[in-house]
Amino acid sequence: MEDFAPSIIDDWIKDTKHYYINLPGNKRYNLKNELNLLGTIFRWYKNDPELGDYKFVSSILDRHKKASIIKELPMRDKKISPEDAFKFFNCLPTLYKDLALFQYLTSSRIGEATGVQIANIDLEKREVMIKECCVWDQSNKVFLYLKAFPKNKQIRFCYINDLLLEVIERRLKYKTPGCDFLFHYQGKPLNYCTIQSNYRSAQRKSGIKQSGTHMLRYGMATLTRYLTRSLDATMA
Repeated sequence: MEDFAPSIIDDWIKDTKHYYINLPGNKRYNLKNELNLLGTIFRWYKNDPELGDYKFVSSILDRHKKASIIKELPMRDKKISPEDAFKFFNCLPTLYKDLALFQYLTSSRIGEATGVQIANIDLEKREVMIKECCVWDQSNKVFLYLKAFPKNKQIRFCYINDLLLEVIERRLKYKTPGCDFLFHYQGKPLNYCTIQSNYRSAQRKSGIKQSGTHMLRYGMATLTRYLTRSLDATMA
């Protein structure tokens, strides 16, 4: 590991980019996932007292991140308007409509919305704690485990307005013994592939131009910025 020089990564990026550039129908834009995985391996090594050394330094440099871009990302409007958001909601089955509404109203990542635990909902205080996060398998997109913290490792609290209260109360009627997930199917956590399939179908039926599960988070962030005129409030 300690002989893993930055020049090795340089050569790997050069060869891998050449492969993707010349691959017919290539849709890859960068090698970000591979560099992130390699960085994780370096951190594991550094933090393992039996393997690593406190002097060990990761071989991934800023130049690697810049060089890893295969082609520029196409410009897409990721921010859904409130009008289009409700067109989208109305084309979803009830379970996934409730999930999408929850995600939108709390400006959550999809893993945070699906990971919400009933124990973290306080109807008396009208407050929900966004804490746990679902992790799915990268290949088949099925549920793996519940992570104890969000992507940024920061717990946050969201106010439960009247519309969100309707969503939560409707989902609580489906509470299953032994399952503390607010959103589940027959007591089991939702798989990302099923969420993605339902979202894509509703996106086609509603005729909106946005796609993906992250559009609702972008949309609410844009709405918050417009209403508060404050970047700090939006970031919070």
